[in-house]
Amino acid sequence: MSQQSIQQLLFDTIKSRYPANKSLVSELATILNISQDSAYRRMRGEKTITLEEVQSVCVRFGISVDQLMHQKSQNYLFQDHGIGEGNLSFNEQLELHFAELSQIKKSSSAELFFFTRDISIFYFYQFPELLAFKYFYWMKSVFGHPDYQRLKFAINDELNKYSGMGVKAAKSFTEIDGTEIWSLENISQILQQFRYLRELQLFSDPSELSKLYHALIRMIDHIEMQADAGKKFFSGKAPDEHSGRFNLYINEFMHGGNNILVRAGEHWMAYINHSIMNYLRTEDPEFCTYVKQRIQEVMKRSDLISGTGEKLRRQFFNRLRDRVRESHENK
Repeated sequence: MSQQSIQQLLFDTIKSRYPANKSLVSELATILNISQDSAYRRMRGEKTITLEEVQSVCVRFGISVDQLMHQKSQNYLFQDHGIGEGNLSFNEQLELHFAELSQIKKSSSAELFFFTRDISIFYFYQFPELLAFKYFYWMKSVFGHPDYQRLKFAINDELNKYSGMGVKAAKSFTEIDGTEIWSLENISQILQQFRYLRELQLFSDPSELSKLYHALIRMIDHIEMQADAGKKFFSGKAPDEHSGRFNLYINEFMHGGNNILVRAGEHWMAYINHSIMNYLRTEDPEFCTYVKQRIQEVMKRSDLISGTGEKLRRQFFNRLRDRVRESHENK
């Protein structure tokens, strides 16, 4: 492949990922410390981009040089947009989720695949009490944030600590077709987190914990309504013309590893969980194909309960609610 072809492919790849409402030329000029006219000439192929400039651009946009040159290797390039010291704040991650979903929505055919051992964060964005709890738990128990060491959990104290961007992200989430593979274990993690804070007496008032259990039941009810309709929609609303398709599978023998796969037209992205709540992202075609094949194999061995299989669907969601109530009663 010629250098000119690689240069053209590089900029075509960047354009396909870059938000339409932002100036790519301005950002390239800033990254490369050149004028906007020089950036235009590189994008048009009128001026050859240097190796150092290729490196700078690839690092900024998370592009693998191996991928550009169609070279196969055992190395994959991942990007980390995690929360924590030296990384994103929680509000910045909310903004990133909204921006990524908005970009995915622009594709003529987009779909999100979740094969996870936890409930997707986009459902928590629809239930403020549960999102407040998750935020508190992460800050206190995962990151050991000094501001949280002496705090006890109170829903109202946490609600004002993050922006409404999560609601916007959740609405975008409901407008994109989705396939999810669940088991009864999907609710185990949050129930364990409830118990952990309860045993350490970290609730400001016992009623706060009861509110969380009731909110979790409402979340389960909502996901069941989505499965019944075969459509995604925001909690408290009804499906409409913007609702994405919802495919829900259950598999009690193969539990997910918090893997997410995204299809946006011919473009694929894979997200791999690390450090409890953070994700690494790659757009490497070989890796994404591997993840897609694994998810497809699990789907073949799972039961579809959305839009069909009413008896199995009712049994599954009743068992989820029974687990929540049992945990609540044993508090």
